[in-house]
Amino acid sequence: MPKIVSKYVQVHIATIENGEYKFLALKRASNLKVYPDIWQVITATIEENETALQTALREVKEETNLNVDKIWVIPQIVSFYNYPEDEIHLNTVFGVLT
Repeated sequence: MPKIVSKYVQVHIATIENGEYKFLALKRASNLKVYPDIWQVITATIEENETALQTALREVKEETNLNVDKIWVIPQIVSFYNYPEDEIHLNTVFGVLT
């Protein structure tokens, strides 16, 4: 039976240009064991003694160097299956406006 894990966040980033929303998607590296080469939003592992919100803010800075104008919790839990580890992951989701 798969183990249930909750140690990741997802961050959906948007900006407004000329009155239109634009959304960021990043391509995963080719050498990753799980879901290589797919396009996705920012995902990150919550580090020890870090909150999900702190993780989201840290990752936006590390991955994009963008300034966060507004961040909010999206009231959904997103899940995915990590087949090499036989784990179901439950992710906290944030929205960011830059």
